[in-house]
Formats: sequence, C-alpha cells, structure tokens
Amino acid sequence: LSIRRQRQMCIRDSSSTGGFLVGYCESEGDIAYAARCAAVSASFIIEQWGVPPLMDAAFRKQAEARLAALPATRI
Repeated sequence: LSIRRQRQMCIRDSSSTGGFLVGYCESEGDIAYAARCAAVSASFIIEQWGVPPLMDAAFRKQAEARLAALPATRI
C-alpha cells in the first residue's frame, strides 16, 4: 500500500474508534448503538479524502440521518 493509502486507513480507523467511544458513552454502554456510531463516523472519512471540516449544525444533522438509517440490532 502507498503511504497515502495507509494514512487514510489510519484516519478511518481512528474515526470509527472515536465514534464508537462517543456512542458507548452517550448510550451508557449500548454496544450496538456504539457500533452504529462507529460506522457513521467512518463513513464520512471513506467518502472523502482526509478529515472532514469542523462539525456544524448541517454536518451533525447529516450524521444523525445516517445513524437513523442504520437498523438497530441487538448484540
């Protein structure tokens, strides 16, 4: 893999970990919800190159819509 591709993969992995931790804390330990938050977080990184801009109200609304579109499952 190229250095550029490796760096992008690292950013994606970091974003999914951060999304998981935020979802886990916000839901008081719901692992399924945390996993969905991780998927949404990583989705923003995968669809573009590099880190997204700072989160504003429109960006948060888009993230919440992606989260709502994911099916809730039990783990």
